[in-house]
Amino acid sequence: MASDQYPLYPQAVLLPALAFPAWILCIPPFIWHFSQHNLATWSLILWFILLNFIISINALIWPRDNIDEWWNGSGLCDIEIRLLVSGSTGLAACTTMMMRKLAKVMDTRNIRIAPSRSSQRREKFLEAFWCWGYPAFMMIMYYFVQPLRYYVYGISGCVAPVSLSWVTIVLDTMWPAITICFAGYYAGLLLCRLARYRREFQNLVAAQNTTKSRFVRLFIMSMISTVVLVPYSFWILWLNVSAISETYSWSVVHGPGWNNIIKVPSNGSARVDQWPQVAFGYVAFFVFGTGHDAGNTYKQMACGLGLGRIFPSLYRSSDPSASSTPSQVSFARGFASSFASKAKQVFSRKGSVAETLPTNSRNDSISLATL
Repeated sequence: MASDQYPLYPQAVLLPALAFPAWILCIPPFIWHFSQHNLATWSLILWFILLNFIISINALIWPRDNIDEWWNGSGLCDIEIRLLVSGSTGLAACTTMMMRKLAKVMDTRNIRIAPSRSSQRREKFLEAFWCWGYPAFMMIMYYFVQPLRYYVYGISGCVAPVSLSWVTIVLDTMWPAITICFAGYYAGLLLCRLARYRREFQNLVAAQNTTKSRFVRLFIMSMISTVVLVPYSFWILWLNVSAISETYSWSVVHGPGWNNIIKVPSNGSARVDQWPQVAFGYVAFFVFGTGHDAGNTYKQMACGLGLGRIFPSLYRSSDPSASSTPSQVSFARGFASSFASKAKQVFSRKGSVAETLPTNSRNDSISLATL
């Protein structure tokens, strides 16, 4: 039997045990930022969710090195390798767009109290293109340098193969490094503006209809992503440049063996690049999932499930100042209507459960087009 001949390695247990909470904990922050239309932020969190979900299920599907008994991953791996290929570009692009937003907050020359709808649409289109259109384009480009269908590694699961030629560098590997360099540029610009306008920081943040806490949280997440992804992207680029050993040929890359699936035993070790992805999931949760906004989201979800009848304290906002702003009532009615309707259906209640919970105003969000 497989359990006798092929032991269950410790990393096959530890990796999914850490990866599952890493993406599950990111769901509430994703919901809140999605409801606030913070496109770059929820896109970054969603990329963390997708990548850690892949890691968690792959370790359960291929935990041992009994490759003769492995499922070949048909269908699943075809999807996963494209998400993995575009994920590095997506993370870099989302980080860049977040840094760009924060740098614009501190731009004293272009402060707009009430941006026009056309400027808001342009900003959202720009973010959507870079956070999702750009990675989707990289999925297409990957086909030109894909010499095999995919690899299946023990524990790590589906892995995307690439041609060891200079075309791989041009069409695939160099773009995450180039993209994250723009995040580094905006990070430097932001730090300079913070140093220059540190005395006016509170006023500048208030002018963009956001709060200091939200600005700081976005700044921390963006800076951590930039500091980690800059050296990591260039390290991957250097490895691929060093591995160039063949000339590019379409007939070779997409030859008769293109549909092959190669299975590789893990020998007890997961791929080293998976551990930082898991760590990023926890970082995203601790940055975005532990503030007043996240706390109110948890309370809304609990009230939507009817727990407010058991725990009345769930009706109170975690931010003492939140109940004093009239705009929060309108946001609660809008955002919590889905929770309220579901609660009515399940518990046959009259009136809304979630509407009674004050939340932070959408107008207080960091999601405005000028930010």
